[in-house]
This record gives sequence, C-alpha cells and structure tokens, in this order.
Amino acid sequence: MDGIGFDDIAVEGWFQLEAVRAELAQRTNERDYAREDRDNHYQRANRLFAQFESFKERVREIAIDAHKEGYFCRDGLNERLTALGLEEYAPRWTVSLRVEVELVVDGDDEQDASQKAEEALMVTYDEDVGLDMDINRIQATSVEEVDE
Repeated sequence: MDGIGFDDIAVEGWFQLEAVRAELAQRTNERDYAREDRDNHYQRANRLFAQFESFKERVREIAIDAHKEGYFCRDGLNERLTALGLEEYAPRWTVSLRVEVELVVDGDDEQDASQKAEEALMVTYDEDVGLDMDINRIQATSVEEVDE
C-alpha cells in the first residue's frame, strides 16, 4: 500500500460511487423513456382504434344509404356488412296508434272503474319480438254504469 493513502481510496470510492449513480440515473432515464414510449404507443393505438371504429360506422352509414337509394337489397346489404364485421341493418319504425276500446269492469264508482280499465290496458310485451313500447297516455274518455 505504498503511495496509496486514505484520501486516494476515498477519491477512488467517490468516483466509483458517482459511476454507479450515473449508471442508475441512465437506467432510470431509459425506464422512464421506455414507460413514456409505451404510454405514447398506447395512446396512439387508442386513437387509431377510435378512428377505425368511427370509420367502420361511417362505412355502415354509407352502405345503408346506398341500400335506401336502391343500389342493393337488404339481404345484399347485410351480407356486405357481415363480411366487413359490421352490425347488420334492421330498420326500426316508430308507429303511433290511436285505439278506442270499450271495457266492462267491476268497480265501486266511476273513478274506481276508470282506474281498473286503465290498468287493464297496460300491455306487457315480449322484447324478442322486436318491440320497444312506450305507452304515453291512457285515459278514460267516458264512464257509464252498465244496466244489468
């Protein structure tokens, strides 16, 4: 150990420690860059996916418009939509109906009879039939006692 003093060992140790710190900082930066890079790729992938979904919806709209203009039948449209991995077209219609019904119900008075008649008309339906129903208004228009 001639010529090497405590100060020399301390300086050498300090350089080694600084080298380790620099290497750790470099690795941390690389991990941060890798994480940032990964996050950027995820964000880009999410943007591309959203754009692709939007594009698919636009293609579907254009195909449906072409069908409505008579370029091809609904079966042909749905074949093309299915081939593109898009949801088939099933037109839905809103139909407003006015129905006049005469019911004979048992009741204690006019109000009770009206309420029972209105409740009797509350229709239940099977969703599998493709029916989505909103009953906006059921109101008795006249109530008369029936002679027995």
